[in-house]
Amino acid sequence: VYCEMTIGGGGFTFLPRSLTRTSSASRIVRALFRDRYNVLLKLKKKSGSESYTLIQPHPHFANTGFGVLVNSFHGYTRPLNAFMKEYILLGIIPAYAARRRSIQGFKSNGHIIQFRNCDANPNSYFAFMPNHNRQTPSNYGASWHIFETSRVAVDWRSKAISIPGRTMPNEFFFLTELHFGGCGTYTSSNRWRKFGFRATAIGIR
Repeated sequence: VYCEMTIGGGGFTFLPRSLTRTSSASRIVRALFRDRYNVLLKLKKKSGSESYTLIQPHPHFANTGFGVLVNSFHGYTRPLNAFMKEYILLGIIPAYAARRRSIQGFKSNGHIIQFRNCDANPNSYFAFMPNHNRQTPSNYGASWHIFETSRVAVDWRSKAISIPGRTMPNEFFFLTELHFGGCGTYTSSNRWRKFGFRATAIGIR
């Protein structure tokens, strides 16, 4: 594991890609994930440098804690890259609460990242795929260029804060899928290279 002791108050443990192949993965995550209102994500750039985003609930869902699951999406919606079999899911708003035409989202480094769910489609998650078998990610929404130039994923990345002078091993960075709404976003990190980003890591405490 890799522990982050300074950013966001510290105490975050980053989860390695190998965790998804560990039989006790769910038990390990349950033991580590005590703060359901703060998750630290790190973005790796093509240059190798890193930046971070501290994810917290949207003010409209201030009392709704996040979920972190391994090889499961119970209570949320199924990632489109779940055919890769192994993944970590960061559920933001449970499906029962996201299944409405309302303002939804989360906070990134204190900034509100939000959208209006246009059709009550209850997607609200980040999914982290180790992609052990180097499979081609889903091409769902590949022609929806608006999600690569605006909306939730672009707004989230724009609030990232650079981390000078130190990096984590590649073992902690994943192919990453975001799905929000109903008109929030669908994208995956293989589409971000032209914007300078490659992958994301997840830290919990």
